[in-house]
This record gives sequence, C-alpha cells and structure tokens, in this order.
Amino acid sequence: MKLSNSKILYNVVKGNLVEIVLSFIRTNERMHGYAIITEIRKQFHCYLGPSTLYPLLTSMVKDGTLTSAWDVTHSRPRKYYTLTNDGLCLLKSYAISFEMISTVHQVANPRGGFLPTGGKQ
Repeated sequence: MKLSNSKILYNVVKGNLVEIVLSFIRTNERMHGYAIITEIRKQFHCYLGPSTLYPLLTSMVKDGTLTSAWDVTHSRPRKYYTLTNDGLCLLKSYAISFEMISTVHQVANPRGGFLPTGGKQ
C-alpha cells in the first residue's frame, strides 16, 4: 500500500491532534476554533475541517484540559479556548512520551532515518 506524503502527514496530524491543539493554545494563550484550523493549515499544509476539530474541543472542555468562553465584544462572537492546569500537565506528558519514543528510535536505529538498518530508502 502506497500513501502520498500529504496523506501520511494528514494522518500524523489527525493522530496527534490533541497535542497539537494544546500546544497551539499554550503558545497563543487562547484561541478560537477557526484560528486553530488556520494554524494547522499554515504549519502542516493540510486541512482539518470543523467536523474534526469542534467535537475534539468539546470533549477537551468536558474532560477539563481546556476551558471555553464566548467573546461577544467584536462584530462576530467567537468561543475562545484556554489551557487548564490539567491541559498543561497533559501537554507535558505528551512531550515526555515523544522524547521517550525518539530515544528508543535513536537506540534502535543509530544510523538515523526511519527505516530499520538494511531497509530500502
């Protein structure tokens, strides 16, 4: 089975969406959903629609990793999301996990690359 690079990147982004959302919101202090979609498009060159992002944001608010509040001071009301202490702890856990995976990969594959030694690149 052969996947295009854009499809692979889309799958990686979608599979790590919680960590990506937490990271964006931590960097920007608060964000609304469309800004998150736009930032994903800019940084990863792939499009995730509202039907992917908004249910995730709702579940993150329910599980306490984000809070949300409406801002109606502009011409267009927007729901902004902010990181909670639980969200920050989860983001740190993701960072530790990715670090561990990277370390295991380096030990298992000291020549670099993502294929095992002897694999075709």
